[in-house]
Amino acid sequence: MTARLLTPYDFGLVAFGTVVVTFGMFLSDGGVGTALIRRPEPPKKSELQALVAFQLGLDVLVVVGVGLAMLPFGLLAVCHRVEQEVLIPALAALPGVDLSVLVEDVDTLLAGDALSTPGVVDVREIPHGRRHPRIFGVYGRLAPGESFVLVNNHDPKPLRREFQATYPDRFGWDYLEAGPERWRVRIGRLPVDA
Repeated sequence: MTARLLTPYDFGLVAFGTVVVTFGMFLSDGGVGTALIRRPEPPKKSELQALVAFQLGLDVLVVVGVGLAMLPFGLLAVCHRVEQEVLIPALAALPGVDLSVLVEDVDTLLAGDALSTPGVVDVREIPHGRRHPRIFGVYGRLAPGESFVLVNNHDPKPLRREFQATYPDRFGWDYLEAGPERWRVRIGRLPVDA
């Protein structure tokens, strides 16, 4: 019945929690209660009070220990949820962001390598919906004064308008070749004025 009410993720948390609680109950008793009950003479009130205090103290230690041990996992779950529900949708909504390229860049950085900026970006073989994000991704890596050459199979006027809307008057745009089969445009990040 519980499996129908919970998502698989939540069901896994409940199952894991049940194992932890059962193990904690086993540890908190330590067999002392059973030993007192099996004794030939009945336990004294002071012995029962000492047993309850011992079990409560051990329970507190187990709960605190498990809580501290699970803290990184809880933080990891919160970070993962924020990433999935906030960060990725926000990045996807930004103009010029290609999430697949972004993931590749993150993998490159996590591997300890540096991101490289290609000197020529040929987008003729890239599907149309992924061209602009790829170009903006390359532009985003440029340092002031650096540039790259875009190679396209049509005049990239729409891309220039998108650049103007996103980076108004902060980019260079120089036609090196203007069709009819191939257009080459040098796109650069303008140097910062001192």
